[in-house]
Order: sequence, then structure tokens, then C-alpha cells
Amino acid sequence: MTGEDLSRLRILFGQGLTDNEIAEKMCYSPLTIKYYRHEMGLKHKRGNKKIVTAQVLAQMRELHDQGLSYERIANVLNLSRYTVGDYLTGKVKV
Repeated sequence: MTGEDLSRLRILFGQGLTDNEIAEKMCYSPLTIKYYRHEMGLKHKRGNKKIVTAQVLAQMRELHDQGLSYERIANVLNLSRYTVGDYLTGKVKV
């Protein structure tokens, strides 16, 4: 991982993203992200997960109705594409 990658990891972590979300955005495995995050002394706090509110879900639906893919919606809303998919398919409720 380059110095630039480590800086990006620190920024994404600071935005509250999970290891899986960071790994997806940076094209590394979650285990690699966890290793370097640990080496950098970055620790997750309990409850650091993003909460999808009714307002965020409405934004997801609006973007989906406009024809955006789950991945594009995730990028716009700074979420995981899996989170977007789970909410839009009804697997997870607000």
C-alpha cells in the first residue's frame, strides 16, 4: 500500500466508513484494510455504523427511479452498494 493509499484510508476511516466499505472503494481486501488500519492505530468505536434514515432511504429511491445503479447511489450517498441493495430490495427496513 502506497503512502497515498494510507492517506486515503485515513480519510475514509475518518468519514466513518467500515473496513468493508473502505476496501470496496480502494480495491483492497477487508483484511488488508484491517491490517493497515491497525498498524496506523485507527480503532473503530462501537456504534460507528452509519444509520440509514427515512430521508436517506427516500434519496435512494429517488436516485434509483432516475436509473442510477446501486453502486452509483452508494457513491452519491457515501454508503456501501450492499447497504443500498439491502434497503432498496426490502431486506432491511428503516
